[in-house]
Amino acid sequence: MKKLGFGFKRLPLVNKKDIKSIDLDRLNGMVDLYIEKGFNYFDTSYISHNGMSEVAIHKAVINRYPRESVILADKLPTMSVDGSYDLEEIFNKQLERCGVDYFDYYMIDIDSFSEKKLVKDESFKFMENKKHEGKIKNMGICFSGKPKDLDGLLDKHPEVDVLQLPLNYFDWDNFEVSSGNYYNVARKHGKDIIVMDPYKGRTLIDLPETVIRLYNNYDNKLSNASWAVRFLASLDGVIMVVSDMSKIEHVADNVGYMVNFKPITDEEKEIINRGVRIIKSRMEIPCVGCLQCLDVCPMDILIPNYLNLFNTYRMSSGLRNYSQKRFYQTFVLNKKYRGAYECIGCDNCIDVCSKHIDIPKVLKAVSFAFDDYQYF
Repeated sequence: MKKLGFGFKRLPLVNKKDIKSIDLDRLNGMVDLYIEKGFNYFDTSYISHNGMSEVAIHKAVINRYPRESVILADKLPTMSVDGSYDLEEIFNKQLERCGVDYFDYYMIDIDSFSEKKLVKDESFKFMENKKHEGKIKNMGICFSGKPKDLDGLLDKHPEVDVLQLPLNYFDWDNFEVSSGNYYNVARKHGKDIIVMDPYKGRTLIDLPETVIRLYNNYDNKLSNASWAVRFLASLDGVIMVVSDMSKIEHVADNVGYMVNFKPITDEEKEIINRGVRIIKSRMEIPCVGCLQCLDVCPMDILIPNYLNLFNTYRMSSGLRNYSQKRFYQTFVLNKKYRGAYECIGCDNCIDVCSKHIDIPKVLKAVSFAFDDYQYF
């Protein structure tokens, strides 16, 4: 199995303002090129493109190629499940949308905001039953919460076959969400890994010019995307890296360097490390995640997390900011954490900050950037 997966999360649209208006003609061409080059792994989800991603799998893949020739992964959306009675209904709807009678990989979709639902034993029991029925070949967890929660979850559910995790080279040692910690948990439990979001949104595609020159000086035939994907595909235990592709040019580039995959070298790893250092040096807020501000904040605001999100936000632009906004707003909408707008300006955080950051001022900027929807 070649290690490049086709993610059906950001498909080409007929109308850019209508997420459901998937351009099937363009998509068919992309799928044909991908399969022609020997790749066959397709990844979708219940909520992607407001449910039309699964329908697109049916039309562009299943209706046009033998079922046994492709590998299909889908997910159970914990945020959409109100009780065990919903599981069968959602699963059958997914089978119908995709036009199949089984999934090769089926995973419970879990993030840090679905903790109340995430560890529902009936969800895991449901997957086990479907596996015994032959309607799931491999059961797993698609996880984007805290690494320590994943560790505990796997202690409780060793029956899981595979993990889908958000890994990327930039966040490998990130204090907030460490890709390295995710990876280490997966290896500790001996689980196969499917990588999602290898580009950290588009952060590792739209790189600073200095990083692009660094990469091009080594090999100007390698795309920015190739550095991100090859780094991850070279890791022990990684069986697939899913790339969400929206143009045929994306497919052509990805299959070009993955069709005869060459693991990343030590020299290339060092070049990546240099690139990461350059990117971090451009970050506006020098937060190092010491967490001392959390100890003195009377409002319990997740200061380091928000500053980290804001750094990434300021390095991006346009639609690329959506993921940071959504992540922040899900924190706040969940009512589990306070928003940046709730800072009272007590300045306690400034007194303990090792980098002397004017945190209240920065939180105002965070609020201005992220609290722009009429949610509050």
